[in-house]
This record gives sequence, C-alpha cells and structure tokens, in this order.
Amino acid sequence: MYTVNTYLSIHRMLISVCACILFSGCVSHETNVSSAQLEVKKGKAVVFSNSQLELEFNNRMACKIRYTDKKMSLNVTNDSSLPTHYLILSNKILSDFTLDYDNIKTGNSLTESGPATQLILKGVNKETGLIKKLFITLYDKYPGTLSWRASYSNESNHALLIKKSVSDYFMLDASLVDKDQQPNDMWTYQGIAYDWGMDYMFPLKSGFHRENYTGIQPASRMGGGVPLMDCWTREMGIAITHLEKKPLLLSFPIEVTGKGQTLVSIQDSLEKELAPGETYTTIRTAVITHKLDFFNPLATYASLMKDQGLSMPKPSPETYEPFWCGWGYESDFTLAQIYGTLPKIKELGFKWVVIDDRWFDRYGDWNPRKEIFPGGEKQMKQLVDSIHKFGLLAKIWWTPTLAQPDAPPPGGKWPSHSPGMSDVVRQHPDWLVVDQHGNYPRCPRNMYFLNASLPAVQEHVRQLTRKFIEEWGFDGHKLDAYWVEPPSYDAATPNHAASYEDVPELIKIIQETSKSIKPYSVTEICNCGTPQDFFQSLHIDQPVVADPTSFTQVRFRVKAFKGLWGPQCPVFTDHVEHVATFTDPVIHYVEDNDKSSGDFASTIGIGGVPGSKFTWPSGNPKLLLTPNKEILWKKWLGIYSEKKLSQGNYLNLYDLAYDKPEAHAIEKGDILYYAFYNPDWKGEIELRGLKNELYEVKDYENNIVLGKWQGPLIRIKHPFIKHLLLECTAIKKETN
Repeated sequence: MYTVNTYLSIHRMLISVCACILFSGCVSHETNVSSAQLEVKKGKAVVFSNSQLELEFNNRMACKIRYTDKKMSLNVTNDSSLPTHYLILSNKILSDFTLDYDNIKTGNSLTESGPATQLILKGVNKETGLIKKLFITLYDKYPGTLSWRASYSNESNHALLIKKSVSDYFMLDASLVDKDQQPNDMWTYQGIAYDWGMDYMFPLKSGFHRENYTGIQPASRMGGGVPLMDCWTREMGIAITHLEKKPLLLSFPIEVTGKGQTLVSIQDSLEKELAPGETYTTIRTAVITHKLDFFNPLATYASLMKDQGLSMPKPSPETYEPFWCGWGYESDFTLAQIYGTLPKIKELGFKWVVIDDRWFDRYGDWNPRKEIFPGGEKQMKQLVDSIHKFGLLAKIWWTPTLAQPDAPPPGGKWPSHSPGMSDVVRQHPDWLVVDQHGNYPRCPRNMYFLNASLPAVQEHVRQLTRKFIEEWGFDGHKLDAYWVEPPSYDAATPNHAASYEDVPELIKIIQETSKSIKPYSVTEICNCGTPQDFFQSLHIDQPVVADPTSFTQVRFRVKAFKGLWGPQCPVFTDHVEHVATFTDPVIHYVEDNDKSSGDFASTIGIGGVPGSKFTWPSGNPKLLLTPNKEILWKKWLGIYSEKKLSQGNYLNLYDLAYDKPEAHAIEKGDILYYAFYNPDWKGEIELRGLKNELYEVKDYENNIVLGKWQGPLIRIKHPFIKHLLLECTAIKKETN
C-alpha cells in the first residue's frame, strides 16, 4: 500500500512536466495543498479519493464511484464491466485494457479551477498492442466532481480504424443505493434539444432509449442544448458532461436495459485511422456527483466553465422587467393594433414591447413588410419612437441563421411570409450551408442556413444588428425559431463542423454590437420548445423557458436556468397565456382562459420574469384581455413589482422529483419566500433553510398571516389547491 506522498517523492520531477502537458489548465509549478489520497492494492484495485469521492479502478480500468463517507455507489462494476473509456473499431469494441500497476503516477497541480490532484493510469490491450492512459483530476474546489480524458497510442505495426470513442460509460442501478427501489427508479435531466415541447426532466422507464446527439436531429431538425446528462435517485445522482470550450458534435446516449439498469456515456464519432506510432487523445469530460435534483450538477458545470472564462454576463435591471409581445395578433398584425394596445401595456406595468414574427418581408433580408409598413424603414422608426414615448422599451424578433429559398420543398410548408427568394440567397449562394450531396439543408421552417463560420455572414449579421439598434432605435432582440446548424461541406469550410461550432459567434456579435450602442440592451433566445443552447446562452442577457406546454415545464425550466446561470438569473417564462390550453402532465388540470392565475403563480413564485401576449381592446378572443383577466393581471404584476423575486437568490433546498409537494425557495434580503405546487394538497409542508429564529409566515398572494413558528425547520399542515406562496420574516427580539 502506498500513499500519495510516496509517489510524489518518486515521480516529482516527471509529474511537474507531464501534468502541465497532459492536463488542461495546468501551470508549470506544483502546489501541495490538495487533499486527495491514493491507495494501491496491487493486482486488485487502485483507489483515488478525497473528502467526498472515492474512485476504485479494477484490473480492467472500470471505475466504481462512491461517496467517501457512506461508501454508497450508483454504478455497477464487476469483472465483465466495460471501462469508463473505450474504443469502437470498424469490427469490434476494444475495451479490454489490463491495468499496469507498475506505471501509476500522481501529483498535485494548479488548474484553472484551483488546486487539484491528478492521477495517471496505464493499461495495455494485449491483442492489438494499443496503450491506453487515463488522466484523472480531483479538484479541491469541487470535491464531488472529477474530470478526465484518455489517450490511445498505437504501438503495433498496423493501422487501426477508430469508428467511435466512448467516454464516461456507466451502468447505473438505483437498487444499489436503496434495495427497495427497482434498478431504473431514477429521474433524468437530458439537456440535448431533441424535439419541440418535450419534457427534459422526467422519470426513466423500462425500454427507454435516446441517442441525444448534439447536432441536428433527423426527425425534428432541432439540435444543440446543454451537453449534460444527469440521472439521480433520492440518495445519489451522477451527471456526465464535456468541458471543452466550444460546442461539439457528440452523442450522450441513455438506455434502460431489459434488466432495468441504465447505460449512459459520451460518444464521439471519429472515422479516424490511427497509424502505427500515432496517439489519439479524447476530449476532456467530467463526472459530477450530487444530492437533490439537476440544479446542483448544472451549477457545478457552469462553474467549471466559468473557471475557463465562459459565463453569461451579469444581468442589467432591464432584464427583470415584464414583457408584452405582439404575437397575440399573430402574423397579420396591423400597426393600429400595436398602437392601440400601448396605453394598456403601460397601465398594467409591462416595460418591454416585442414586435414579433412577420414584421419583415423575407428571412435573411429583414426589410419591413410592405403590407404592414408601407412607409418602409421610416415607418418602423416611427413605431419604435412611439413605444419610447410611452416610457417603454422595444425588442425586435428575428432569426440570424436563416435565409429564404424561392419555395418550400415539394409537399412542404413554411410560415406566412412574402413569397420569393431573399436577396441574400440570390446574391450570395456561397454563404449557405451545403450538405455532403451538394444540397442546401433546411430548418424546421424550411429555410436555408447561413454558414455561421464565414466572415462575410458574420459581418452581415453585424450590419443588421447596427441597423436594428442604431438606425431603427430598438433596445434589444428576441432571437427565435432556430437551434443549431448542420455541418457544411462547401469549399470555404474545410472544418465541416465549423458552421455548427460558430453559431455562438453570431450571437456574440449581436450582443456585443448592441451593447456598444445601447449598454442596457437585452438579447434573448427562444430555442423553441427545447433546452436552450449552453454555448449560445453565453452571449445573451436573458434565457427563455421556450414554449412550455405545461406549468410544470415552466417551473422545472426556470430552476434549470437558475442552476446553470446563477440564482438571480432573469429567466423569461414566456407568455402567461401560452400553456393555458395544455393539460399539465403532473398537475393534471387545465386553467380556464378567463380566470387563469396558475401560470402567474408558476412564474412569480419561483423567481421568473412574467410576460403576456394579450390582445386589447379586440383581437384573438382566446387572448383578449377581459375585465376578469385584467383584475388578475394587475394583481399578479403588482405582486411581481413589489417582490421582484426574480432578483432574489434561488435556494436549492428541495428535490423536484422526490420531495412532495413540489417546492421552491428564494432568499431576498432577510426574507425567505416559498412556493408549493400540487393539484390538491392536504398534508404537511416543510419550510427549509431558515435560521434558529422565530418567524411570521404569511400567504403573500392573499395577504393572510398564517401564524408564527420557530426555525430552523418549520412544518405546517396547511392544505392548498394548485399552489401556495409563502413569505417568512424573522421576528426581531426587542432589546431594552
């Protein structure tokens, strides 16, 4: 048995060099502050551990991940288990690497995330002669997280064709942490944009399988999202992700086997020939263990990326202001309708006005539509000036990645628009994404893609942004109806994936150009009906829950964004009317259109930013602001204005999967706010996170004091229907 200090004394000079070469973010000097320990049971196992994690590698380099204190593990390992990293060749899986106990190296280093301990394991595949090295990092800053990568060196005399590289492979079994559970009794967060309107936090079921490819899905033509998969039980969760600084075309397959065990991994399709003497190194990935739901791994992932310089900018006050969107009048709106609604928008307390879809002629050109703006750009400027005279701010809807063909494909459809090919396509066909067959792929709206990697396209987007903000006077953007782009096989894009990888660069251009003109400007993205793309979100001011189909989706998505982008993230919860006609899959009720308050409660109670697309004094009857609705709108917007919980600190105190009723907590100043949701709750509610003080508990929606209770944990038996919003204020002791 050896300690980490034994290895340091033997390999100090070697590791000082190797660690800096092989581990991302390492600097050229050592630090001996890391607390991780190494234990070698020669011929049996290698155990690498810190205060929270214990990693046990067997002879085949399969890894058992345990909590250090409880020795609890969610993943299956045995003599036949696949290792965490392996290759798929043209004709077989190459996974049988025998651990070399005589070539184990470890050392301390300073990474971009601070002090860390790093371990190098070596294995040999006797059949092919391939040498595998596994580089593992445990961080002091993130004791429940590890990062790693593998390298494969071909020391044979013949080439090997690598079809896929597999990282972070685990077989998960819930019964390992709770014998009363079935193996697949787990919930999952799946961050990849798969299809419109689907839940991406849900319980796993027998037979489930999804490839979770980060590129465009063949059926939905959507893609991107957050490159993180999470599976958790009441006791333990494991999330996997990559830590590269740009979006990559990868798969995160999740499959529930016939025995109920869940297989997860990250797969990189390569089609790479590994020549004799050549080494292939995988991308850097991470495993994040956690308690409670998806909030914690998302927060850890975001922090790891922030350590590398990737984070959303600090929100401005304008990002917390409520929205009114013109989409209630849909694609054939008139200027009279917009002008007629402005007084009511102002009266109700909305701050933003969004000029939505179909103000323009053609995708890619973005000129004012003659049917609505016969006066052209001059009339558009007049509209924006009028919005400003009401003391309101104006956003413009557009889609920077798309350009319009001359017609939809045979049998295909596209949204209402001015017919004919856009000028940008006619004049610059070389700007378009081209597939492997020389065709122009299309988005779900059957538009072409502008190749985001081309400098000319980037300049085109920059000039459009300057026109919208500087010339027309808009204060921000609603970027909508797009996701990611497919790889481009045109001659100007030798790295075919560049068109996919550089979409965030377009968003960065829009944000930076806008803020150079109006520092308070706000850029939002609606990656419709799917998880918002992480790398695009780096360059926006406000994420959107993006076409939720249920109140549950609103709340779960807000929590995900608060985890990913910080407890004060200004998450826009989309139009309050958007989900009024959908049956909630968990709550099982439908709100009445004229008396709806459930979605306002789902927005305001959990710290979201509200919005509406009401019509007034006439328009779509389903969206008409009736007298009854107006009373509720004023009430809820008044509560929002008074509390502004969107600017409070969201506290992750409850598990949305396993704690009942569904609960959320926000801290703002010395007051804690709680929101509970259930169709008809008759049991006890639990107020967590309080101090050891006496509190007054008030139903702030109805302004009713429920009583006084002693913290730090308050349990109240208080029945409610649909929701309950509470405010807890500490009662200060009087001093003489």
